[in-house]
Amino acid sequence: MKRLSILYSILFFLAACSSDPPKREIVENHEPETTLQTDDTQYLYISDAANVSVAKLTIGKNVLIETDGVGNIAGVLKNSKRKYYDQRDNELGAISYNDGGLKMKRGDQLVYKLKWDYADKIKLADNEEMNNAIEIKKKEDVLVVLKGGQELDRFRMMNEASNIKLKDSLYITGFQRSFAQGLLLIHEMGLQEKLILMAEVKAAGK
Repeated sequence: MKRLSILYSILFFLAACSSDPPKREIVENHEPETTLQTDDTQYLYISDAANVSVAKLTIGKNVLIETDGVGNIAGVLKNSKRKYYDQRDNELGAISYNDGGLKMKRGDQLVYKLKWDYADKIKLADNEEMNNAIEIKKKEDVLVVLKGGQELDRFRMMNEASNIKLKDSLYITGFQRSFAQGLLLIHEMGLQEKLILMAEVKAAGK
C-alpha cells in the first residue's frame, strides 16, 4: 500500500507541473501514433460549458485520472498489465493486452473486451464472444456509435488539439481523431470505466 501511495504522490506532482488545458482556439497538431505510447506523456481534458474541469487524464507509462466525479485513479503498468487503483489503494480493474485489443477484468470477471484490429472502427462488449457489441466507427470526419446496426450517436471529429464541443455541453481537448472520444457517447457505461478505457485507447494510439 505504501508503494502505491508514493506512486500517487509522484503522479500528482507531475500532473501539477503540467501545463493547464489550452483555451478554446484552433491549434494544429499531428495525428496520434498507432503504437502503444509508454514514454511520451499525453494529456486529455474534459470540461463543461463554464470551462470547469470534469476530468484530466495524464497518460504515459503510468496513468493518472483526476476527476471529482469518481475520485482520482492511478494506473500502474507492470509485467505487460496495467492495474488501476483508487485513492485508498483499492484495485478497480486490470488491463491485459494482445495484438488486437485489450481486456478489462476485476479479479477473474471480465468487465469489457475491446477489439481494435480494424481499419475504421473499434468494438466493445462485456463478454468474450463479443455478442451485442458496441461499435465506434469512423466515417470520414464523423465518429458514429452503433449497436446492433442501429446508430446511437455521432460526433464530428477535428484534428485540432484545442477544446472541441462534444455533446451535452462537454468540451474535450487533446483527443484529435482518437476513438477514445467516442466512449463518452456510450451512455450505458459507467464514468469510471469510460475514463480508464479512454486512457487505454489513447495510449495505444487508436
